[in-house]
Amino acid sequence: MVYFIWSAIGMYIWRKLGWLVTKNFLYGTTSIGAKILCIAWGIVIAFYIDYMMYYFEPNVFLKVFMGYLLGAYIAVPNYGLVAESTIPFDAMPRHMLIKWLPQIVYVIVVTCLWLVPHPKPI
Repeated sequence: MVYFIWSAIGMYIWRKLGWLVTKNFLYGTTSIGAKILCIAWGIVIAFYIDYMMYYFEPNVFLKVFMGYLLGAYIAVPNYGLVAESTIPFDAMPRHMLIKWLPQIVYVIVVTCLWLVPHPKPI
């Protein structure tokens, strides 16, 4: 129960932070800067989800739905920020980069973290 509550709180905080980062940095910076920020976002989210599961030790259902899938949801920093139909054609590559790169990085990093054995918390 505690894990579920902290996951919901974390989802709200990370979603708002993602929108803030997207509006202030990702759409306005250079292409290289956006790629670096997207990669960093995916890595941070993967470590956050891994730490939450390590610390709280939820059951399998919560690990899947409020762990890995929640991480995939919050790994997309611009999710729900703008309607895709309103994005100009020339800005669509940047939008797709911000949408997919952090999520791909999240999946790769969280899979690597899943494969690494963790000591049990005391």
